[in-house]
Amino acid sequence: MYFIKRIWNNRFRNTLIFALLFFPSAEALIYVRQALDTGEVFFPDYNFFLAGNSVGVGHVFQALFLWPLPLYLLLIFSNDCLMDSASGYINILASRMGKKRYIKDNLKKSFWGGFALVFIALLIDLAVVHILFAGGTGDKYGEELLLDPFLIWETEHRTLASLLFAAVCALVSGMIAMAGTMLSISVRQRKIVYGLILLLWFVLFLKKNSIMLLFQVHSEYMLDVLAPLLLQAVLLFGLLTVVFYVKETRFEKESI
Repeated sequence: MYFIKRIWNNRFRNTLIFALLFFPSAEALIYVRQALDTGEVFFPDYNFFLAGNSVGVGHVFQALFLWPLPLYLLLIFSNDCLMDSASGYINILASRMGKKRYIKDNLKKSFWGGFALVFIALLIDLAVVHILFAGGTGDKYGEELLLDPFLIWETEHRTLASLLFAAVCALVSGMIAMAGTMLSISVRQRKIVYGLILLLWFVLFLKKNSIMLLFQVHSEYMLDVLAPLLLQAVLLFGLLTVVFYVKETRFEKESI
């Protein structure tokens, strides 16, 4: 609870959290306009933020939310550790509660905080589109696309599929936040921490099968593409966290 209170005591982070929670829902206004212009109302889940339906505006909402996502998470969940290191307060906390507990508590805060922030933001959007577009029957799929069992499952369980992809996005967010916090505790240099996390993120983002495919529900991408992307992200940020955790708890002194 102590670490959570520290986040809420910062006005900038409060503002950023609030903005991220409701930013995905703002995209629903684009879908309302599209429905008014075309007269066609899609099933509510096809207007979900991760459905990426706003082609007419270049997916700008997804770009602003997902592309810099690690930066948002670092600012919210890792900044305290960097400030503790810069001020020396980290040594007081480590001696008071123990180094391992300090690290573990910060890792838990970051993982569950990053997971909850993104998942709740997407749940709010999902609720909004179900309210605004209740009764919609427009379908974005052609029959020629429904050849894969996973795509068929998505069309038959639209809301469940939306929740699944929201949970996957939240899981990756939690892993990124946790890795950023572990790096902040171990490396302590803001430029290195931010630079490394963003570098890893854009490596995943820019490669042929981009990690962004993992955050596109109701799309043509199948499990043979999506599952390896999730595994890569979890292993990459998970391994980063484990390596630096072992470094700090096995090979460093008790004082940080």
